[in-house]
Amino acid sequence: ILYKASQAATGGFKYSTTSAITIAEFLKFCMSSIFLVFDTPKSEKSRVANAISGAREQLSLMSVCHIVFLGFLYALNNQMSFYIYLTADPGTVFLFKASSTLIVATIQCSFVGKVFTFDQWKAMVLQACGVVIVQYDPCKGGTIYPLFVYGCLTCSAVITAVCTARNEFLVKNYAISLHLQNSVLYSSGACLNLVAFLCLPNPNTDDRVGFFSGY
Repeated sequence: ILYKASQAATGGFKYSTTSAITIAEFLKFCMSSIFLVFDTPKSEKSRVANAISGAREQLSLMSVCHIVFLGFLYALNNQMSFYIYLTADPGTVFLFKASSTLIVATIQCSFVGKVFTFDQWKAMVLQACGVVIVQYDPCKGGTIYPLFVYGCLTCSAVITAVCTARNEFLVKNYAISLHLQNSVLYSSGACLNLVAFLCLPNPNTDDRVGFFSGY
């Protein structure tokens, strides 16, 4: 709803979508860092010093690469979501996100080895079939939106499913606190979106929009 409410009357957004996500990711990074510091026990050193030393002990190059790649997927999915909300209504987007549980389950079953019961598979398939029925227009004899829109929705759902599976993999295979993992994730997301704002063309318009313009 907020995506739709922030759209301009002529279409698109008055602000840069990459700057919007950069600001959001930076704020989430600040919150995660504060939680990390206050979650660190006191000692002779300050909480901040203990949090930094603890982060150095917990993080490795491989774990940071995993988290940064996850941040890249989130950044890509966020920008795709802005485009999707320009072409589809929020109800359709919500239905596709709800039905993405089938895609998440398929990826978890294939790559993580998670087991689901037959009844769970039936429920997820029925949910996906419900989305197909709702999106069929009998008057037109076809779908409500062009196939390209459904392709974008499916791609977004797949990215969401991959992010869910990778999050579970990180939590189970790396001894990293959730606050520290979130701090690295959100800081990488803020940096990636800032680079996208500086280096890539504005996805909303051909005109150059300032970082804080349109808010």
